Amino acid sequence: MSRVTPTSPGAAQVPSGLAAIVNNALMPIGLAAFGAALGEERIRSRTAAGIALGIAGLVLLFARRSAGDVGALGIAGLAAIVAATFAYCGGSIASRPLLRESSAMTLGALQMLLGSAMLAPMALALEPIDPRRWAGLASPASLAGLAWLIVAGGVAGMTIYLKLLHAWGPTRVGMYAFVAPIVATTLGAVVLEERLGAAEILGGALMLAAAALVLGDRRTSAPSD
Repeated sequence: MSRVTPTSPGAAQVPSGLAAIVNNALMPIGLAAFGAALGEERIRSRTAAGIALGIAGLVLLFARRSAGDVGALGIAGLAAIVAATFAYCGGSIASRPLLRESSAMTLGALQMLLGSAMLAPMALALEPIDPRRWAGLASPASLAGLAWLIVAGGVAGMTIYLKLLHAWGPTRVGMYAFVAPIVATTLGAVVLEERLGAAEILGGALMLAAAALVLGDRRTSAPSD
């Protein structure tokens, strides 16, 4: 919830490419920094090089979609994205010791339950209730999308993330921030026929190389037990 609440409205105020660069670049940085500060991580030069390489790839991948004016609302939106990303990173590090005492599924369920309880009143208070929008949620396509978000993006995604956080450590699990945009961009090209240029292809290659560089260093993470 710490990531979703400020990030969603923040991303609505800035170009999508710029929001993706800021969010995904800060994710591994935040996880590594919080992990090192709290004794859950040992940052090596190989890790730092991998993160820098991945950020360069992110810039190339999203550069074409980051153009646009960023006014006062845009600056506030970027600030919200930064705050949300670091809150998510800090929460992830705080969760790791808890995983030594409880299962990933139990901890993930508690996080989503508490997050939903806090987010629902905020959504009702800040967003207008449109009967047409509620009616649209009842369509088969909307229900299918909601089910996918709940099962794949929520239950499965959170459980896998927490399991890997426990086993791999913060920085290595944070490499999903370099891999997920490649998957999304590839799906966009295949399903929606979005154009991919040389910059996007080079950026994706750099991000894959960055993930391989960091994931291949098994000495980064401190023992989880």
